[in-house]
Amino acid sequence: MKITRLYYFYNLDLKSKRRFIYKHIWPPATHPASPDLHRSYIKSANGTSNNNSNDDKHNSNNNINHESSNNDNSSSSSSTTTTTTTTTTTTANTANNKPVVNNNSSKSNSNGPEKGETIVIVEKEVEEEKPPEIKYSFVVVRNDGTEDNIVLLMNAKKIFATQLPKMPSDYIVRLVLDRRHETLCLIKNDELVIGGICYRPNIQQKFAEIAFCAIDSSEQVRGHGTRLMNELKERVKKQNISYFLTYADNYAIGYFKKQGFTKTISFLPENWQGYIKEYDGGTLMQCKIDKGVNYNTFSAMLKKQQLKIYRKLVANTKAHYVYKGLNVDFANGETIEDEMDIPGVKESGWTGPPRLIGRRGKLDEDQTLPAALDKVYQQIYLHTNCWPFHKAVDVKQYPLYEEMIKEPIDMSLIRERLDNRFYETKDAFEVDIQKMCQNCRTFHGEGTTYSECADAIERFATSLIRRTLRHIGSSSMMNSNSSSSGAFA
Repeated sequence: MKITRLYYFYNLDLKSKRRFIYKHIWPPATHPASPDLHRSYIKSANGTSNNNSNDDKHNSNNNINHESSNNDNSSSSSSTTTTTTTTTTTTANTANNKPVVNNNSSKSNSNGPEKGETIVIVEKEVEEEKPPEIKYSFVVVRNDGTEDNIVLLMNAKKIFATQLPKMPSDYIVRLVLDRRHETLCLIKNDELVIGGICYRPNIQQKFAEIAFCAIDSSEQVRGHGTRLMNELKERVKKQNISYFLTYADNYAIGYFKKQGFTKTISFLPENWQGYIKEYDGGTLMQCKIDKGVNYNTFSAMLKKQQLKIYRKLVANTKAHYVYKGLNVDFANGETIEDEMDIPGVKESGWTGPPRLIGRRGKLDEDQTLPAALDKVYQQIYLHTNCWPFHKAVDVKQYPLYEEMIKEPIDMSLIRERLDNRFYETKDAFEVDIQKMCQNCRTFHGEGTTYSECADAIERFATSLIRRTLRHIGSSSMMNSNSSSSGAFA
């Protein structure tokens, strides 16, 4: 797209013309005054035109010059007419993409436009240049004597020596150029090494020792270290390597922990002792490589799992709802009489604070058994270890569950029984809780995460029921049933 602007100079001295041109017209596209435009300085003066211009352009230029010379003593109305005519003529020329160019460019550059001359500015919008796409690639090199590999190894050695200043330079050179060592290089745009991991694979012992790991300072905090380690894990899988071992200094322990390393060494000592070099002041760390995990897609997989869990939470809760605030002027002493009038309180399921008295949290004796059991159920359901019991076990996923468990029960079934007034005593409620926990231990076995949750829930429920419901028994339920039946009769 082209935009044509006309500036008509009339009775301006040379200094004013130059000031106007240098401020509004002359700066090139790279100048701060015109960062987004390419400008062409075009001048038509005293009938001079390009030899290649057509007759219409020649006539229009003569008309412009003629009107300019006749307008020295004209009125303001005639000046307005002249400007309009000039605009029309120049726009037509621009539409043909053949602007008139002055041959005496050196004169116009040095002295600026003369009196009565027309300055035509053709401005072209320039599309923003997209930054070139950065390409990253990985390559494993070793000292095989070829020139290309030696260059890559020297570039990686330079990064190791810069980022590990306490490590002797000659020692870094010796390990990097050792023919038993390999270096995984991260290359930017197929020409610049920006990071690497030097390691020594021990295929017979099924582990690899990491000697150096570093990223260039200008490329740090961009995730390159994680990409390097994930790529290395995928590559050593093909060599049947199951463990990484390394001695990490205090500054590198945090990085290696993020990559799955741990200070607890589960790798058998007879498989690695005597095969790696020990360092004073370093901490030995290991990483077990899981062959069933694709480490290059691990981050994307975690994001998908987090999104799925979030959608489940949103579907089962109302925590993401935002309610309208209160229209109460607290500054002038206004208050809220009932907290249930606060928007969102009823919708959240809150029924008010429990009516507890005493230091041991005993419930009011005039409270009925169904209401008391409902409050106990809520506290058990919200316990941190109750998550395995919220829903019934999926028998399609665990087909042996029906054979092993004859009376399955979960918190959703207990909720349904509470709503139907199934429990006549608090002991019946406690029996169902204990049966639910016992079923879990029977199916999963002792020592598992599920059995530990079952033990914690059983202890918590037993203590809660005996502490809060000791004054409520079967008589309360019978009295409530009789009074309710009389009311409905």
